Amino acid sequence: MTLTIQVLAFAQLADELGWRRQAVTLDLDPPTVRAALDVVAGDHAAVAAMREHLAVAVNDRYVTSDHELTDGDEVALIPPVSGG
Repeated sequence: MTLTIQVLAFAQLADELGWRRQAVTLDLDPPTVRAALDVVAGDHAAVAAMREHLAVAVNDRYVTSDHELTDGDEVALIPPVSGG
């Protein structure tokens, strides 16, 4: 299944990638968050390095890696934050 999603990056991940929003066209079967992350991590070392620590939201809702994506979804990659 071919779909185009908007990938949003936040905090230090966005800084390392050099972008905050990017359209990504994927050919996935099944079209899950896990499969999309496989592709994005393969294309971007910063995502691969943080992958195990990222929270993922689809259309403003936190989801698990088996969540199925649809064309036009907005996928937010949220790294852990710290502070006081």
